Amino acid sequence: MGGAPFPKHAVLLVRKEHFAHWLELFVETMNAHFAGPKAEEAQGRAASIADTFAQRMGLLKDASGLGLSIPVRPSGSRSRIR
Repeated sequence: MGGAPFPKHAVLLVRKEHFAHWLELFVETMNAHFAGPKAEEAQGRAASIADTFAQRMGLLKDASGLGLSIPVRPSGSRSRIR
């Protein structure tokens, strides 16, 4: 896999709220199944991707991004990604 994912998403009829909801689902799923530095890194990357796509699609009015904080559960309560 790889390539350029943005063009596939650029044609979708989405709003800022869609990105926020996707990110919430991603974080919820990660927290339910994984913990540790790699899980936290994956959540940060997901937030960055959502923010970048929303900016490139003209859905954000300013540089504050989606305005979401990513709740990171303390390490050790689920499987660890290595």
